[in-house]
Amino acid sequence: FFRQSMLKVLFVSAVIFWVSEAAHDESAPAEHVPIPPADSEALPLHSFETPLISEWWQGGVPNWDFGGSTVVTENFVRITPDRLSRVGWFWNVKPVFLTEWTAELRFRVHGRTSPGADGFALWLVPAPFRYEAKNPDHQRLRLLWGMNPGFKGLGIVFDTFDNDGKNDNPSVAVISGNGDSNAVWDLESDLSSPGQALARCVFNFKNDDLSPSEELVHMKVTYSEDAGLKVYMKYALDEILCGHVAEKVEPGFYFGFTGSTGGLSEEVDLYSFQMTAPMKAAQAEDKALFPAASAEAPREPVVSP
Repeated sequence: FFRQSMLKVLFVSAVIFWVSEAAHDESAPAEHVPIPPADSEALPLHSFETPLISEWWQGGVPNWDFGGSTVVTENFVRITPDRLSRVGWFWNVKPVFLTEWTAELRFRVHGRTSPGADGFALWLVPAPFRYEAKNPDHQRLRLLWGMNPGFKGLGIVFDTFDNDGKNDNPSVAVISGNGDSNAVWDLESDLSSPGQALARCVFNFKNDDLSPSEELVHMKVTYSEDAGLKVYMKYALDEILCGHVAEKVEPGFYFGFTGSTGGLSEEVDLYSFQMTAPMKAAQAEDKALFPAASAEAPREPVVSP
């Protein structure tokens, strides 16, 4: 059950990618994108990368579940197609018991509609929400990028359409929910009104004019109990610290992606999601996920040559 220890030096190209000084929005302090600790380990239970389908009969991605309008191909996970009124979801089926971690996403948002559609979101919540079109309770919800608006936890929202006409989209926002089924989200203001988002930045991640072989958009999220959660965005030469929030993420949460389209549509393609953590944090998660196996064969540290 144990993950194989993989030192971060094996991902030199990924480290080099992030080691450049971020350009920042008005609210973000100047700082360098942090380099993961030398003993950081890849966490395959919470990650995916190409090729996503290695055999013709394989119907999904190991440790991930998908449904609605989401489809999995060899090269990417398409959360929503370029079709109207669709909802899709893609959830990690393994809970995350980590107090410190880094996650990196590579994605592409494109479509025939230049203003954008709705976008998608990454969630950190106690339980997955799997939308069912035929479920009467789900039909009554005013979905939040394919998510139950009464969610509990954190969401990182990638909003493509400029509802209020202020030329402040596409945008990325960090939002928090307390499980209130009566929660009201001001989507007409693109979450820019007071009390809606914990952090928000304007960042053009909608790359209509690129072919799949060209550069993708990158997002990096870092979290620790001491430093909180930080979201970085990078596309071509444009790189920013998008937001920094002090919210605590309780261990046992699930990662998941959801997306939706309405009167406009676009394709949201996820190419990889890589999660790493310091060895001590990974060891603690092993004990939480596999207590019996952890007692028999504890993870041994790997010393860099």
